[in-house]
Amino acid sequence: MKILYLILLIVVVSCTTTGEEQSRAYVEGKVLTNLPATNVKIQLESKNIIISETILNSDKTFTLSGPIPGEDFSLKSNFKIKSFTGRSDLKITEDSLSIEFPKGANYENALELKLVK
Repeated sequence: MKILYLILLIVVVSCTTTGEEQSRAYVEGKVLTNLPATNVKIQLESKNIIISETILNSDKTFTLSGPIPGEDFSLKSNFKIKSFTGRSDLKITEDSLSIEFPKGANYENALELKLVK
């Protein structure tokens, strides 16, 4: 009987959390480009860790989601981002290959990207 209580105690203690919930990112959108859909790769990244990665659907749409190990994340493309429509607090990086999502901006369901070679 003591062994059963000991096992139960170990299970209960190991299942406790620190109270810090890991945030999730969710981004869906469409790409406007003359490039073939299968050539465009889109990914979410946080703290130099790839969270999610995809190629475009045949209609040039995409959906990405995953846990964010840091406070913010970025959407990266293998082609330069000329412009985008979406949240006003997002910004294109200097190299034009990423869009930065600030802390708390974890959800975007109407992102439209214009990509160039």
